[in-house]
Amino acid sequence: MPGDSPVGYRLPLGALPYLSPSNYPYINPADPSEEKPPLPDCAQGGRAMAEAAFQASDGGQDRVEQVRSEIVGAEELADSQAYLTGIVPLTLETNEGVASALLNMEWHGLGLDYLQRYPSLINGVTAADVQRVAARYLRPENCVISTAGSEAANDEQDAAHRD
Repeated sequence: MPGDSPVGYRLPLGALPYLSPSNYPYINPADPSEEKPPLPDCAQGGRAMAEAAFQASDGGQDRVEQVRSEIVGAEELADSQAYLTGIVPLTLETNEGVASALLNMEWHGLGLDYLQRYPSLINGVTAADVQRVAARYLRPENCVISTAGSEAANDEQDAAHRD
């Protein structure tokens, strides 16, 4: 029957929002029968991950310095704002999430209307605000980079990174 759902709601189809196919929030996966390249060797996997971590650590400090010294792009700011405002309902889906939100609101003196004000607060942040706060609080020289993996691979990578 139209409108049936597994949770027992019977909504008329006209009440459901329409999304055109170009606005679907997902990407169709590739054909599973399509030929794929072989997976990497497990022995090499740890080394590849360690190398990627060291590359990321070098890039991480560069990225912190970039945020401190350059104005963040409008698209990146909008994406961050959309994420920060969109994740809130998901954090409130459990009793633990609601309790945590209430505790934080009380602890920091945010007021009981904080969740109603939150989207406007986040969307009110400008690129100049991001740069000002990053310049004040982010210090690339104080970053600590941590990796996990086999000790031998880490020792080897540490030695290569120091050279």
